Amino acid sequence: MQSSVDGCTKLLLDKLHEFADKQEVVDIGPWLQWYAFDVIGAITFSQRFGCLESGSDVGGLISGIEDALKYVGVVGQLPELHPWLIGNAKLITTIQKLVPGVSPVPNIIKIIESQIKKYDLEGKYYQSKKEDFLAYYMGDSVTGKARMDHDDLVGHCLGSVFAGSDTTAIALRAIFYYLLRNPRAYAKLMAEIDNGISAGHVSELATLDNSMKMPYLQACMKEGMRLHPIVGQVLERCVPKGGDYLSGHYLPEGTIVGIHAWVIHHDPNIFGEDHEDFRPERWIENSTEKLKTMEQCFLAFGAGSRVCLGIHLSMMEMGKLIPAILHNFQLEWAYPEKDWKLETVWFTKQTDLFVRLKTRQKTDAEA
Repeated sequence: MQSSVDGCTKLLLDKLHEFADKQEVVDIGPWLQWYAFDVIGAITFSQRFGCLESGSDVGGLISGIEDALKYVGVVGQLPELHPWLIGNAKLITTIQKLVPGVSPVPNIIKIIESQIKKYDLEGKYYQSKKEDFLAYYMGDSVTGKARMDHDDLVGHCLGSVFAGSDTTAIALRAIFYYLLRNPRAYAKLMAEIDNGISAGHVSELATLDNSMKMPYLQACMKEGMRLHPIVGQVLERCVPKGGDYLSGHYLPEGTIVGIHAWVIHHDPNIFGEDHEDFRPERWIENSTEKLKTMEQCFLAFGAGSRVCLGIHLSMMEMGKLIPAILHNFQLEWAYPEKDWKLETVWFTKQTDLFVRLKTRQKTDAEA
């Protein structure tokens, strides 16, 4: 699976080298989104969507998913509206006839359906030695480890595609943004990466094992996601039957409660009086007990039984891509007088991450 990620990383590096060679300013935000989306295609059914090759949102799939998530973000707070909107089958059928392609789901399902047809349901797909999600899903179905019919296969793949790119892209944007805004941390991370590669401890395309052994990299990733959590709404739960007590207050069953990552991540009682600062060292220097508390309150991917299933995949992608970009390029914020823009519906997405790229020269040890 790491080889699929590496293929996307190499392609993104090639594209960024083109901008560096031309000394052009680039909005790196969309490229990080296209990277994450192509990775999802590669690891789900061994085929990229083609966003990196074309430098675009192929078929409007990403923007379509974004529109769907906006609907979920709003109507999820007012569920009684759903039967009158997308929950109304007749209304949706009429709209799709009047405006073909208005929903991204049918287009994505067509892609998934075409990929499923490429696999042999009798089990011959084992001979292809593919290690994508679809191969695992179908393998479990054929061997009896899990009962999955055609709709189950489509549903699992659809879930990966819908949820797998925005989360990683938002986290990557946040990490690069705060590194660019904090030269000291940027230089310290570059030194860790360069020293690891020069010493032979880290490959130029870092493996998962390499990235896990770079403590400052891991700290920078967590700190970026702490300051800018992916989800911008309250993570809700429902008080179970019989009611319960919360901080000494009785809450009757059915009461909706929740935790907001943006509040918890900026709590000085948890993360210190400098909680507004990008200081990755807090994830390294604090006591074991303090770090345990911080980890328990780190909600970038949710928590508990509803934690994001793709957390380890996302961390792997970031742990491989960030060292690759920083080792190959010197990045600087293109317009110091301008800041990025944020929009929150369900996710808190960022735009306008304009940077200048300069290709870094390899050392004698690397050449």
